Amino acid sequence: IATEDGGFYAVGYGKNVGGKSGKGYYDGFVYKYDKKGNEEWHKIFGTSTVDLFNAAAVSNDGGVVVVGSVGNNNGDAAGFNKPENQSAACVVKYSSAGDVVWKNIVGGNTDNFNDVCISKDGNIFCVGNFASGELFKKLGKTDGGVAKFSSSGKYIGTAAFAGTGNDLFSGITACKDGGIVAVGRSN
Repeated sequence: IATEDGGFYAVGYGKNVGGKSGKGYYDGFVYKYDKKGNEEWHKIFGTSTVDLFNAAAVSNDGGVVVVGSVGNNNGDAAGFNKPENQSAACVVKYSSAGDVVWKNIVGGNTDNFNDVCISKDGNIFCVGNFASGELFKKLGKTDGGVAKFSSSGKYIGTAAFAGTGNDLFSGITACKDGGIVAVGRSN
């Protein structure tokens, strides 16, 4: 995702990110590049299992908000009181210098954020697929949902879109009127 100064952030997941041993099987990563494509910094986020970053949005202060999932309750996900060896959806804010400003982990096993946007009032909206039933009453095998966080990372709530099959949201964008549009699929 592009930054105001012509650079960009890149997020994803992998093993041995930046040539260093990971914290687990896969770790989420964030890279920041300048406008010439030179790396300014990179950070990994992980537990002892599989951790993923799927999308990013640039915050009003030039930092970046990244979303995905974590696979366990240790490492960078320690302190959130999730059951061991159960994944959950995560959202992390990094400063433009690469420092973790805040992090939040919500939901339960196999819940995942696929995309993120920031509304003009600074609230953060994340979309994904949810199977645990921890954030709302489970209706299908997987349910689509939109989670809202404050600009300081506080979880506000989740709205579900679900039938009895597999549903998910894969993309989201903020609208000029302060609303959002989410897209995905329903089964």
